[in-house]
Amino acid sequence: MEQSLKQETPFLSQEEGNTNSESNNVFADLPASLKKYWVGSERDRDTICKAFQRPYVRGFDHKIPKNGILLIGENSRGKTYAVKCISELLKQKKTFRYADISIMDFHDYAADTSNGLFLSDLYKAVNDKTEVAVFENIEKASMPQLDILYQLLTEGTYKLSRRYMMANGSLVEATGTLNTELISDIGANGKFFVFTTTVSQAKILSFLGNKIVKELGDIITLDPIMDDQIKNLAYTLCINMANKCRDHLHVLLNFDESLVRELSTHYRSNHGIKDLADYIDDQLYDPLTEMKLQEKIWDNEQLRLAYDNGYCVIAGNGEVIHTSAYQKDYNVMELEEVRQELAQVVGLDQVKEYVLSLENNLKVQQLRAGKGLKSTNLSMHMIFAGNPGTGKTTIARIVAKYLKAIGVLSSGHLCEVTRADLVGQYAGHTAIKTTDVIKSALGGVLFIDEAYSLSRGQGDIFGTEAIDALVKGMEDNRDDLVVILAGYEKEMQDFLKANSGLKSRFPNIVHFADYTIDEMCQIADVTAKAKGYKISDLCTEGLRQTFAKQQIKGKNDSGNGRLVRNLIEDAILKQSQRIIQNPEDNMELLIPDDFGFKEAAEFDLDKRLAEVIGLDEVKKYIRSLNARIKIQNMRKHAGLKTDNTQTLHMIFAGNPGTGKTMMARTVADVLYNLNVIQTNKLIETDRSGLVAGYVGQTALKTRRVIESALGGVLFVDEAYSLAQGGKNDFGQEAIDTLVKMMDDNRDQLVVILAGYSEDMRNFLNRNAGLQSRFANIIEFPDYNTDELMQIAENMYADNGYVLAADSKVMLREKFAAARLQEKFGNGRYVRNVFEKSINNQALRLSGTDDISKDALITITKSDIQEV
Repeated sequence: MEQSLKQETPFLSQEEGNTNSESNNVFADLPASLKKYWVGSERDRDTICKAFQRPYVRGFDHKIPKNGILLIGENSRGKTYAVKCISELLKQKKTFRYADISIMDFHDYAADTSNGLFLSDLYKAVNDKTEVAVFENIEKASMPQLDILYQLLTEGTYKLSRRYMMANGSLVEATGTLNTELISDIGANGKFFVFTTTVSQAKILSFLGNKIVKELGDIITLDPIMDDQIKNLAYTLCINMANKCRDHLHVLLNFDESLVRELSTHYRSNHGIKDLADYIDDQLYDPLTEMKLQEKIWDNEQLRLAYDNGYCVIAGNGEVIHTSAYQKDYNVMELEEVRQELAQVVGLDQVKEYVLSLENNLKVQQLRAGKGLKSTNLSMHMIFAGNPGTGKTTIARIVAKYLKAIGVLSSGHLCEVTRADLVGQYAGHTAIKTTDVIKSALGGVLFIDEAYSLSRGQGDIFGTEAIDALVKGMEDNRDDLVVILAGYEKEMQDFLKANSGLKSRFPNIVHFADYTIDEMCQIADVTAKAKGYKISDLCTEGLRQTFAKQQIKGKNDSGNGRLVRNLIEDAILKQSQRIIQNPEDNMELLIPDDFGFKEAAEFDLDKRLAEVIGLDEVKKYIRSLNARIKIQNMRKHAGLKTDNTQTLHMIFAGNPGTGKTMMARTVADVLYNLNVIQTNKLIETDRSGLVAGYVGQTALKTRRVIESALGGVLFVDEAYSLAQGGKNDFGQEAIDTLVKMMDDNRDQLVVILAGYSEDMRNFLNRNAGLQSRFANIIEFPDYNTDELMQIAENMYADNGYVLAADSKVMLREKFAAARLQEKFGNGRYVRNVFEKSINNQALRLSGTDDISKDALITITKSDIQEV
């Protein structure tokens, strides 16, 4: 990149202690010499050179630093490079003994709370064969580190608190050793101390404090690079390339103004000179090397480089050769591979669109910068929000490779971590741990799964420490690190609300939707194929039903891709057992038996309802519901308009024991078999299952119950009790949560509220929101005596008992009398009578030695009479 400094003609020698006139001779032409190698304004060159001349004019103490110099300027200003050039020039003039410089970057000591690493590096820096020690990013120094530097600036020595020795190039504590070369202090050794920073002069002076600022001989704020200086830089880099072509390729180069002008547009202030030099190598030097290898250009040939809608070489015979034809653009190949890998990912269309847009955004900003327009350094940090198994890690790995291919990242690897990898077990450990993880991710993507776990409330000091270290690491490494935080949608939203600093740093929120059933089937085929298997077509319906039961919106903890992978792996294990028994079977084919799919019996509603005694009006409603849904489906398939606004939520009103729970199970089966809900599960609960005992917990408790019912039917018994508390009762909180979640999951949930008829009417009248959502009120009448007898006879028969003739008469009389009571239990009363009569029979037979089979199964009048 640099023109060789060894071509500079040396000035007259000057040893330490030379006169001012000799010093003036040495430094007189130094700014002009510096101009050949470093781009900056004339004022910048003069002030930097005078900063190095200052101690030779005023005199210096060999113990303390010759001069403390503060260089302020943006990243691209080449502050350290300017110092390096001056050091080499002064070595040529024999003012310096050594041309090299020592460099320490305070970014490297962010987690070094004990200062052990800092002191070790400092000792090496001041004892290396150098004349200058450069301390980069001084604004990142800690107060103890600044105190150490202050002592070196003022006294030239820092006394160590312990004795040390050098081992493997580092300072180590000398405990119990007899080594005579022990180190008890660090000396400045009369070097120049140069401090660099990118922050403003006002900020850095405030940060350093008056006592350090007072010890600085020169404070220099570098001017921004101007357009003509950038052009000069491009010209200088072209000269360097021409020299390299002469020395290595043995060709002679000239270049047009058009080439220098075009190269100037590729200078980026946030990347600096090195990136432009690398760009010139990629676009010009490497293609010229390829041309030489392919014998398109020859030794000592005179070539001219120009830009005409692309970089081109004009050969000695006038032939125009475009460098793009000889460019090995591995990034283009890598980018195409990444695009193909992304295209093969099942579903996630919106996510794919977002990833591909990153390149377009970057190109637009580069075009704007090239035309001299204001450009924005787009933040690439992202939030991946979605349920487990939705491909977040897979996409993160592709994003890492993609950002590398388009030039945003240098390595493109993925570093995947969780809270456990970032958070330590004791104070101060977390920052070190997090910083180490960040360092391992540099050049790639740091992917933090379940990132919301870093914030566990105000008492989580270690989690907060990890977040602080993460934010600092992002700021310090913004040019070569992308951080992706991943987790559940809601939890990530709450996490960002609790951390406003993070929210501003993660503007890109990418939502990962749950996979559809069709996409799940696709994933199953791809997963099986990747493992060397094929899924039989006979498995299609079984897979779809399995996915439908599990892939429930709002409740996919075990769904999506993970469900598919587990299902395929289980099927492969079962297939292995089958193949052992039948070696002739196709070893590559997975069949329904491997998945445990069994042919489901067709649902017969009439047969199911025939098993229910009485409830004719309720059965009529169930049949009408079944018919309505079937007709709606037929209209839909015929392309006719369908009414999707009708609510399926229901009120089951009636006394206890009238079959409400049993009929709720039937409703779940009907809706499942008509594909209205994804499972036929019925979740039963009551007030105690929804309402908690203290503030703020009822909504959470209710939410958990409702989430468990998603995809099926939620049955809330004695629902009226939710509104029977006092003014501060938590039941209203449960009702509010229920109403909201019913609306949020209207296509995933059917709710049935049950209770006494009068109580349920009063309940709905007091809750207008509920009344509008429960249009279907089904009355469950009390059973008549004949129906109660039928229920009882079935119950006895199902359990292997028979009723004697006189016991039937007695049973009918009891039912007839019980029905007149105010709170008659209906089926529950029948169950109680049955249980007590069985107990009575057992007690009656307990004193008999020889009991016949008939006696064991017969229920007598006395067994019933004593109930």
